Amino acid sequence: MIILPANANILVVKFNAIGDLVMTTPTLRDLRTTYPSAHLTLMVGSWSAPVIRNDPHLDAVLEFDQDIFLRRRWSDLFRLLQEVRRRRFDAVVILHALIPVHLFFLLAGIPLRFGMARNGRDFFLTRSVPEEFEPGRYYGAKYQQVAALAGARIGSEVPELPVSAADESSARTLLAEGGLPAGADFLLVAPGGGRNPRTDMEAKRWPIAHFVGAIRLLSARHPDLRIVVAGAESDRAETEAVARQIPEVVDLTGRVTLTQLAAVARASRAVLCNDSSMLHLGVAVDVPVVVPFGPTSARQLVPENAREFVWQSGIACSPCYRVGSGVHFPGCPIKYQCQRDAVPELLLPHLERALGRTSAR
Repeated sequence: MIILPANANILVVKFNAIGDLVMTTPTLRDLRTTYPSAHLTLMVGSWSAPVIRNDPHLDAVLEFDQDIFLRRRWSDLFRLLQEVRRRRFDAVVILHALIPVHLFFLLAGIPLRFGMARNGRDFFLTRSVPEEFEPGRYYGAKYQQVAALAGARIGSEVPELPVSAADESSARTLLAEGGLPAGADFLLVAPGGGRNPRTDMEAKRWPIAHFVGAIRLLSARHPDLRIVVAGAESDRAETEAVARQIPEVVDLTGRVTLTQLAAVARASRAVLCNDSSMLHLGVAVDVPVVVPFGPTSARQLVPENAREFVWQSGIACSPCYRVGSGVHFPGCPIKYQCQRDAVPELLLPHLERALGRTSAR
């Protein structure tokens, strides 16, 4: 372990999906707790940056178009390299196992480079931890292990997301405009997700008929519980399919920012969604999140304190996708039977437990 100077200029790098970014918040907290006088900057892709801009542990956010890495836009990469060099960082915590990304920060002249290495390939890093992780552990804890190489004291693995008063006010206004009375109990449903600038993971999405069936079962038991559906504009096909079949639904699709969506989640009784950014937003604002996990692993993607509300397929091949393996979904000869097996009746007890927790708050 290397101990940095108290006033070190530290860069943290994470520019992937929104859920991945939320999982970095314990790492930022660990670094700030260990180095309260340091200058802490997060380098993040502009697509996901809005969710992290208000993190209280950061001094600065360096936003950039992550396509310049993905598409190798050399002139833009050079300009970004010059900008990073100009800021004269003492150390960088790289939460990626990509060799070209490691090389970038070596060329940027940062003397101490801590990161994740895939298959032992840490050629351009000062110190590294293996990207591969034990299946039963929350993947966000892997990021904390990287920060520990820089001397950070590891704390809680539970992510956090501050919700501003402005976002809370906007959320109340949008809900009221949708016909939801102030103080009304509601379930937030996000039937889309699994999409980011690089991929569209249809395999992670629960069948729409199952969403509708679960809502109807729950509504029969809790007739005063309202339903709010939400998602990005790219999720409109899924949200409209639910809204068409559920009376008096409040539809916020494409109308809320990421931080406003977090505020809506915090105001809800519980969230029902896929393995998506909505899962991570809900966990980070301490709301019960009910998710059917089939091809992905709840143990890797949900911290231990929130796992009682999720459902994991028991089929022999589930999960087939493991975070940090570098392997995408391998293709499924049984057409993701694990997701179809998650019938609404199996999710109902999880939803009831989630509502029971919030009623006791």
